[in-house]
Amino acid sequence: MNLNKLKPHAASGVHQQILATPAWKGDPAYDSYLLLKDGSENHTLTLVLKLHFNPLALWILPFVIVADADDTPFLAKPWTQAELARYKQQVKRTASRWSDKFWLKPPEGFSKLDVKRGGRTVRPNIYCHLYLDIVESPATAHLSIDLANIDMENFRSHAWLYSKRDHKDETMSYTDAKGKFRSTRFNTVVHEIGHALGLPHIAETHGTLDCKTAIVGQDILQKFFPDATLPGNFAGGSNSSVCYGNMGIRGHAENVMGMGVRFDASNAAPWQTRIAEHTGTDPAKWSVSLSRLAPRTL
Repeated sequence: MNLNKLKPHAASGVHQQILATPAWKGDPAYDSYLLLKDGSENHTLTLVLKLHFNPLALWILPFVIVADADDTPFLAKPWTQAELARYKQQVKRTASRWSDKFWLKPPEGFSKLDVKRGGRTVRPNIYCHLYLDIVESPATAHLSIDLANIDMENFRSHAWLYSKRDHKDETMSYTDAKGKFRSTRFNTVVHEIGHALGLPHIAETHGTLDCKTAIVGQDILQKFFPDATLPGNFAGGSNSSVCYGNMGIRGHAENVMGMGVRFDASNAAPWQTRIAEHTGTDPAKWSVSLSRLAPRTL
């Protein structure tokens, strides 16, 4: 997109640029806003993810049967309006963990976002922000998610189905690369927000041999035995436990796109992709910092 199309926001003097994508149909969709500051602070790139929540049982029904990610049936209680409102606020607070995690440093020699301050030239970095917008209509949402009023640890949610407890931290167990048994915190909402932004499971992102084996092996097996699956930690292809980081290094298993709540530079990929689209640059050339960077005077 041409940077000359940036226009000042009348109220604040801040520049903004918006990129939108079509409604979610299996590929990640979200809006992005590039806000250009005056050089005293970093520019801001906000990803706006619009979710619609569809309660599977309302107060007019006694219960509904819901199948989880493993196709196990559960009885879901009806939602009240008060419960729904409280749950939506809890999800928004939990999703905010994606903010204040990444700062993008401009490619070497890229000057189009530089700012003049007096006689100085300042090169701000990009602060990465996520805003979760819960909308009332699926027609205006990037993703529509069913809500099951189920508060049970053994219920497995997925990208299109959340349960009542998904905003809470849980304890997950895994085995590291040395065979040592470990445990870590995990949060379903944070994990699924990552998927909604287009991130795969962490070991798939990092291309580990175990995850590649699970994905390729499952694809081959399905061609000849459609109802079969690989055994143990390799079952499920990209959803196998090895793709979550099980049997791998701790940094993978304990990542938000694995079985944990930690972040690494690979989790900033949605912001790298969008800043590249806003500026006509290569996303790989925007380096990621997990700590706050100050604008640089040239």
